[in-house]
Formats: sequence, C-alpha cells, structure tokens
Amino acid sequence: MFEYAPAGMGTVPGFAIVTGRFVTLFGRDADAEFAGALFAVLQEDDVTLVEVLDLLAIEGGPADCGIVEVLDEVERRVHVGVRGGVEVVVDGAATTRFSGPDGGAWVVGESTGIAGLRLSIDGADASAADRLPVQRGVVRTSQIAIAEVRASSPKRRTDLPTRRIDLSSIASAGTAASAPGVAEPVSDAVDESDAVLEAEAVLEAEAVLEAETSREVASESVAVWIMRLPDGTELVPPVVFGRRPVPDGAEGAVHIVTPSPRREISGRHVEVRFEASELAALDLGSTNGTIVLSADRAPRLLIHNGQITLRSGDILDLGESYLVTVSQVSEGRRSTAIGSASPG
Repeated sequence: MFEYAPAGMGTVPGFAIVTGRFVTLFGRDADAEFAGALFAVLQEDDVTLVEVLDLLAIEGGPADCGIVEVLDEVERRVHVGVRGGVEVVVDGAATTRFSGPDGGAWVVGESTGIAGLRLSIDGADASAADRLPVQRGVVRTSQIAIAEVRASSPKRRTDLPTRRIDLSSIASAGTAASAPGVAEPVSDAVDESDAVLEAEAVLEAEAVLEAETSREVASESVAVWIMRLPDGTELVPPVVFGRRPVPDGAEGAVHIVTPSPRREISGRHVEVRFEASELAALDLGSTNGTIVLSADRAPRLLIHNGQITLRSGDILDLGESYLVTVSQVSEGRRSTAIGSASPG
C-alpha cells in the first residue's frame, strides 16, 4: 500500500503510477495520455524495468522520471531507475538516495532489505498525516511513499466481547415475584423499568393460559412445541439464540440474531432442542447464562454448558429483557410457526 500527497491549490504536480510490481513518479511535463499508456504497460506480468527504460528511450517521455520495480518481496529487494528532477529515497539499514542528472541520462541501482520508500519531485515533502492511500492506479502528485503504520487507525471488530453482569444474586432469589408463583429475575447490571416488569407479567400469564389450553386439547389432537419471541414470532424448535449465532453443530436449527445493545447476550448464547421426547435448553458457553422461569418454582440459572428440561409455560430470560416463552399447542397451530423439526 502506498500513500500520495494530494496536489495543493496553485501547484502543478506530476503523475504517480502504482501497479502490482511498480511504483513510478513522472514530472510536471507528463500528460494524462502518457500516464494512462504507461500504466497499461506496467500492469503486464512479464515487463521489467530495463524494458521500460528501453521503451522510454524510443518513445521519449518526461525529463523527470523515477521508476521502482519490486524484484523480491521476501528479501524486499528493488530495482531503481531515475533521471532529472525526481529523487528516490530508500530506507533500510542505511538511507540511499537515487537522483539523476539533467539531460535524459538514467541512474540505475538496486537496494535490498528496504523498510521505506519515497519518490519526490524537486524535493517535495509531505508528512504521513497529509498523505492519502492508493493501492493501484494513477494519481496527480509530487510525492508518493510506502504507507506508514498509523497507531491511531481504527481496528475492525467482527464480534464484540460479551459484557459480564453480576448474577450472584440469582442463586439466593426467592419465590416471591410480581406474578404469582414466578420469581423475578435479578441482575445488578440491568435496571428494568415498571413497563418491562408489566410486560413480563403479561407474558407469564399468557404462558400459563397457553399451557392450560394445551392440556385441554391434548386428548383431541397432537401437541407440538412452540417458542414465542418478544415480537410475537413463533418458532418450532430446534432454535439457536445469540448476538451472532453462526451455524455450528445445530443441524436443522433456526438461528435467531438476538438484539443486545449492552452486549450482555453472547454471540452463541443458548440452544433449545429435543432430547429424546423432551424439550431442553442447552447453554452454549455464554458469559451470563439464561434464567429459566417456571410457574411453580424459583428461577434457575442455565450456564456453563449446562442443560435444563423445559415444560410448557416456561420462560427463557436471555438478558436485556429478551424473553422467550415455551409452550405446547395443537397440531393445527403448527402451520403458523417457523420451522419444521419435531421431537424424537
């Protein structure tokens, strides 16, 4: 990767050309037609610096020229040709300057183990902070150089780490809660509002009603498992939840990207799947775990790759108020849910 100094107002720059093996800088008397034609030549796989110099001797070209050919990337060995007002500075164990006399004569040399490279017209100089990147092409400039590593460059993150929250109080949580028979999940890092608590109570009440309805129709039709997401979407297990649930080891599962602005939910957080004839929740090595809420028992924390058998009416609290209700419904409801897996 190279960097060039943009032409300032009122200046007359030359042309820099960057290809896979060449970087060049030509003086102010070069024109766009010449630069475009030479760019096409320098992109050829078998062209060499000697051949380019022969071509320029026949075709002419600007009086001020600097051409650098990369001979060996491993050894960082380059072949340099320069004439006129272009200077090539090569940094390595020592700094070497290549400059040519006026009148069209070329100065040619080689350098090995280079750490930096800069081509300038008539001593033009610009700091790295004033230069712009270029990987391949033709640009108007009076200086081009190998790009410097910038300590302040932003680093791309493909997945942010999960933030830990304090779940120590879960182990001592009682059975008293805002909804009868269900203990309220506790997290020091999550400050839930009254509106969220009311939403949880509604979901829990719906889960109890769903469970009662399932029992009533069990004798008339086959019951299937349904998972209801906070937005009302219904899924048929198996399902994998997480901020970035890349398919891995969960054959046939639906993968749900779970919103987590505070990153309390892990990239791969929890999977709900069938184990024999039972539905189970399996922790996928999450940081904070999943709270399993049941109507007739205290909340349970599913973590450390553990597994819990689920019953109709259970609620999975993945964190940040993301609640998933598990229930059984009649076979007729199945056509409205996403997924097609069945127990067994």
